Amino acid sequence: MKSLKFFILTMFIMFLFISKVSAQQVGKITALQGKVDILKGGKPPAVAAKVNEVVYLNDIVRTKTDSKAEITLNDGTVIKIAPRSRVDISEYFSDAESFKVSVNLQRGKIGAFVVKESVEKIKISPKTNKFEIKTPIVVAGVRGTNYIVSHYPTFSKIVVITGRVYCYNSRIQK
Repeated sequence: MKSLKFFILTMFIMFLFISKVSAQQVGKITALQGKVDILKGGKPPAVAAKVNEVVYLNDIVRTKTDSKAEITLNDGTVIKIAPRSRVDISEYFSDAESFKVSVNLQRGKIGAFVVKESVEKIKISPKTNKFEIKTPIVVAGVRGTNYIVSHYPTFSKIVVITGRVYCYNSRIQK
């Protein structure tokens, strides 16, 4: 009986370790103000975010009232998260030739400041390289470098700071 309990405990610990190791790191929190938390893997419990904390694929970063956060992705792209927002990175891949990022904005507002090298990859091959911010209503993708996307209960808004951005209604087939 003791060996069975030990075996089960060992397997549980290994499962936790393997699931932590297999999570893909996409960046880290580089600035924050106020109350910001993270749902690791998108699941409760929420943990208070800290500067230099690693952000993994599918982590949900939530900013509270009067709070802000900044995530710097592995390629150097910066995502600035406004108060009362909820964001997760559902896709991330960056190497010498390819760049694919999908950010889900479930609520609130974020700004994306995509590094020049990644923008160049997108310009060269926009069908295979992308940086997109998705809300429940619209998808906005990079064709330039800097833009802001907001999502409210009944509408989404896109403000282009520099460069070009494409967008389409996610409820209508592309």
